[in-house]
Amino acid sequence: MVTTLWSVDTTKDASTFEAQVRASAYCTMAYASELRQSPKAPPDGTWSLWASHRAYTTVSVAAGLPESGGPIATPTEAYAQDVATVTPVGRDGWSGSAQTWVEFVELTRPTASSGWRVAAVETAP
Repeated sequence: MVTTLWSVDTTKDASTFEAQVRASAYCTMAYASELRQSPKAPPDGTWSLWASHRAYTTVSVAAGLPESGGPIATPTEAYAQDVATVTPVGRDGWSGSAQTWVEFVELTRPTASSGWRVAAVETAP
């Protein structure tokens, strides 16, 4: 889900919001609705810069270290910390600076034998 959330292509997507909509497929109904209604990308000049280079992002995700004192997982709730490194790559040879984000992901499932869904994601630089 984290990879999908950060994967964009300026030649196909109108904004980073489209990645949010794609990522909503992995989410609970409530969180999917939230993602589809409120763009989380800041309105700065980043997208324009990327678009001028016809850029797409490469994304690598690694498991982060669990925080001591953090929430305890149960058979129907789990918590993950992922570190996403996002690098814009232009089709004209340009490469932007990599950005690293820590994603705190809350997972839920109705029963211990059903599939996991993302219930929330908090992003920190």
